Amino acid sequence: DADLWSHRADALKQVHQYEEAVKSYDEALALKPDDARLWHRRGLVLRRMGRFEGAIANFDQALALNPNSYSITQSRLYALLSSGLLFSHLFGNCTLAERQNLGNDLKNLSNHWIQKKFPTLIIIGLGARFATRSNSIALIVAGIFLAISAWSDIIREAEK
Repeated sequence: DADLWSHRADALKQVHQYEEAVKSYDEALALKPDDARLWHRRGLVLRRMGRFEGAIANFDQALALNPNSYSITQSRLYALLSSGLLFSHLFGNCTLAERQNLGNDLKNLSNHWIQKKFPTLIIIGLGARFATRSNSIALIVAGIFLAISAWSDIIREAEK
């Protein structure tokens, strides 16, 4: 059963037996190849092992199955950042397919931020504006919130 293999893989990951965890995810994926969650988790283990190209390929497979997933997108972008490929991709030093994937990543990222973080950013900015009567201070406070929020997302992703 794929769920048993997945639970085994999760347990092996927790005790840092990454090679065995990957093998267990392989068994689970043999039974459920269209499970984006399994591809994502397998990619997280590969990323933890420093096998960034394999991790990115797993995240790409997961995103092909669940194209709007913020969590998978975030994992993929962190793998690109950790591998040093993010900036080369941003500046166009990549294939057309990689450029399209990055475009989809940025779309997912912006959609998440607009839906989940932007409303809070507006409330914080307006609160600072009314409290201080200063547009500049309101923008600074909102910018600080934005930076803290982005940094906390990166830290959370690094812990996966």
